[in-house]
This record gives sequence, C-alpha cells and structure tokens, in this order.
Amino acid sequence: MIRLSIKSTTIPIASGLLMALSFPLGPPLGFNNGDGWWPLAWICLSPLMLVATRSGCPLTAALHGLIAGVTAFGFLISWIDPFLIRWAKLTAPEAGAISLLLVLYVAVYFGVFSLALCNVRRRWGACGAFLLAPAIWTGLEWLRSVLFTGFPWSLLGYSQMPALVAIQVADLTGVFGVSFLVVTGNSLAALMLARLLPERAEGPGRSAQTGQQRHVSMVLSVILLSGLGYGVWRLSQPVPGNGDLHAALVQANVAQSEKWDPKESLRIETDHVAMTREAARHGARLVVWSESSVPISITRNPDYERRLADLSLQTGADLVVGTVAYEARDGIQTPFNSAVLVRPGIGVSDRYDKIHLVPFGEYVPLKKLLFFLESLVNEASDFEPGDQIRLLRGEGSALAPLICYEAIFPDLVRRFTKAGAGILVNITNDAWYGDTAMPRQHLAQAAMRAVENRRYLLRCASTGISAFVEPTGRIAMRSRLGEKIVLESTVRSSSEITWYTATGDVLPILCVILTLAALLTARRAAIPRGSDVR
Repeated sequence: MIRLSIKSTTIPIASGLLMALSFPLGPPLGFNNGDGWWPLAWICLSPLMLVATRSGCPLTAALHGLIAGVTAFGFLISWIDPFLIRWAKLTAPEAGAISLLLVLYVAVYFGVFSLALCNVRRRWGACGAFLLAPAIWTGLEWLRSVLFTGFPWSLLGYSQMPALVAIQVADLTGVFGVSFLVVTGNSLAALMLARLLPERAEGPGRSAQTGQQRHVSMVLSVILLSGLGYGVWRLSQPVPGNGDLHAALVQANVAQSEKWDPKESLRIETDHVAMTREAARHGARLVVWSESSVPISITRNPDYERRLADLSLQTGADLVVGTVAYEARDGIQTPFNSAVLVRPGIGVSDRYDKIHLVPFGEYVPLKKLLFFLESLVNEASDFEPGDQIRLLRGEGSALAPLICYEAIFPDLVRRFTKAGAGILVNITNDAWYGDTAMPRQHLAQAAMRAVENRRYLLRCASTGISAFVEPTGRIAMRSRLGEKIVLESTVRSSSEITWYTATGDVLPILCVILTLAALLTARRAAIPRGSDVR
C-alpha cells in the first residue's frame, strides 16, 4: 500500500534540494551559488537512500525517488522555461508543461534508483542496498546518457569539477566513475544516518546489524579512499603534451537577437577580424571563433571564404571558425552546423559537420506532432546531422571540433580522441540562455572531457563562457558572460591514450549488469525486523 505524508515527503525533497545546490544555479531562480556547492553532492542522496531502504512498499519508495528527482531537476534545468518562452514563442503555461515533461523523464531514473534499493534491501538488507547503491546509480546515469539519443545533463559526477582530486579517476572510468565515488560517499553517510536514527532491533539482531555496518563501511571506505588516492597521485604527475602552442579564443559577445541578422553581419565579422589580428600580434598561432561565428555561410559566400583565407595568411595563424555549410542532398540545399579549419596559404583545409544535434534546438523530432516548436529551429536552421568523425588537422596538432552540445557526450569525445585528436576544441553558442545557470553547467560538463582524455580543452562561446581547461580539469582561464574579450594561453598537444579513451564505458555497463543480477536474485520475502539496518 502506498503511504505518503507531508513528513515523509520532506526527506526526498531535501535530497533533491541538496543535489541541486551542488551544481551551479542562477536566473530565473534569483539565486546564484557560483560553480556549485560541490561538497553537498557527497551527502545529497543519503536521506533518500535511508527512506528507500526503510520503506515497506516498493511503490512508496519509487514515489519518494520521483519527488527527489522532480525537486533536483526542477531547479537544475529551470533555464528551459525562459528559453522556450523567448525563442519558441510559447506561453508560460506551455513552456512549463514541456519543461515538466523533461523533468519527469529524468525523475523516473531517481524513482527506479529508490525502487531498486527497496527491493535489494528485501534480499540483502539495508547494508547490502547501501553497498550496491553506487552501481545502481551509475548504471542508471549511463542509461540516461544513451537512451532516446541521450540526455546526460548534470550527471552527479559533474558537481565535482571544482574538486580536482575527486575527478581524476575520470581518465579510467569517465565521468561515471566520479559519480560512482560520490554515491559511495553517500552510502557511507547513509550508514551513519542509520546508526544515528536506528529502528527497533531485538537483542541478537543488534549485534549482527553492527557487524554488517562495520564490514560494509570498510568496503565503501576502501573504494572511496582508493579513488581519491588515485586523484592525489595523478595530480602529482606531469601534465601530458608536446610542444607549446599559443592559442586564442575570440569571444565577440554577439547577442542571440543579432546572431542571424544580416544587418549585423559586417559588424560581427569586423569585430572577429580585429580581435584575431590582436591575438596574432601577441603571437597566437591558433585562433578559435565560436559556433556559427558570423551570420554568413562559408559555402554560399565565396568572398567570405576568401576573406578568411586572407586573414589566416596575413596573421600566420590557423583559424577554427564555426559556420553553416550547405550541400545538395536529393536536389535540396541541406544545411549543416559546421566547423572549418582555415590555414595560412591553404585556405579551408578541413570541415566537420556536427553529428549530435540538439533536439528542439537544431531540429524538431516528430515534427508532425510537435509542429508548434518549429519556431525554435527557424531562429537558425533545421540542420542535417553529419555522418562521421572528422579532425581538423592544423600544423601544431589534430583538433577535435566539438560543436556545442556534443561536448557533454563522453563517448563521442572519446571517439575523436581515439581517432588522433591531440587537442579538444569546443565551439558553442550559449547566448540562447542569457545569464541563466545553463552556460556554467555546460562549461563544467565540457571540462570533464579534458580529464577523461587527458587533453587541453579550448572552449569558445559567442557571449560566454569561454575557457582554457587543462588536462587535470583545472580551468586555467575563463571569460565572464556578456564580455567581449580575447583569451590567450599556451597549450600542448598530446598523444596519450587514457584507459577511458581506449575502453569506453566499461564501468557503467558492468554496473547495469550487476544491478540487473542483484534485482533478479532478490527475493520477495522481507528481511525480519531487527536483523539489519532498516
């Protein structure tokens, strides 16, 4: 029987709030916590875990998880509402309904997590559930990253980007290993809560309960200390890479309302050219412009391509430029969201067409059903996806051209690196989202790719946040939102292949297998009261 009360729902709400606060938040919430209060992530799930393992009804446990998920992601992706109202021209109720559907979708994974803990407890007790919790959570995060084209936004591991020691394990396991460590910490916190708030236990059961707690705590502690110890060791190692390359990021601060205005194209191009010349005078040999930098298609305007070639020749710098490229497909001129490399004396030498497009931003899935969202893509173009990994091969290094949203997909970036990329370049346009938390959340997720693949990441945004990220995940330099600036730094190309680059998502897949095996062998009979932490 499902049992919910005001008192019982406050605990999952608290879990959701703690999780949300561990990430960057901002407008429209009227609350800014910088890059997130990351220590909260290490305890955020523990109240939910305790409630789930003490629930007598699996459906009640699932509902508690759903409440936690709705709370967390209601805050974390609150920036979607103003985006839909401003650019899709939806009313506030319409935008709210669409946002709620996405929040509910993500919250389902929280519900499954809580349900799984409840069912595992029935077979192995609460201590067994706490021990398996990191695998259950990590497996569910991976599934969220791959199902229905994937939505890996705000995976728990991303909250730790300011904590360099905690994220170094990502070069072995990807971001999923960082999530695994964080949930391991939550399991230890849940065990402590269980000791502080014990349920009634009968004499002999109390001793067995204490023994189980001690053994599980030891195992979890070894896992946690091993992960953090690896981080300490990894940070003591030299930063990989060969040869110094002076690079520059041109953040021209182009508002979204001006982005596709033909009347603004000359000014926007003039700003980019002047800032590029400035960077070249300072010695830059690689200059990066943002996604769709200038509202001119390089394939439809030969003069624009010639001007870029002349600029590259005059400055002696390789240019990475975001643009819209058109190709004839079945007699129709089809647009691609592209990045091109322009080299001195060569001109456009390589082009990459974005593979993973943003649903509802660059194309509308199920157009006939969701026709009312067509205005979203009309602001730019209804793009066609590219069909293969292509590197931009400059003089100093082969570059991985990650366009916007692609930087949040670990496996896609891993494939670029495995193909030979020595430096990661992420060009993006976050101007759609104004001064909300989205650009800071996006930066944190892109920065994790530097750690996973041990590569420098150069991130150039239209209005911010542009940044240089070191292979350790440290953000060496960053711009502010709404700032017109040229960022310059020295980077290195690397040929090192990390364990994660070579093997991919082995850990989360194993977590899915382990979770399924645990659930399949769990018995329906409840553990007798007093025999473990309930």
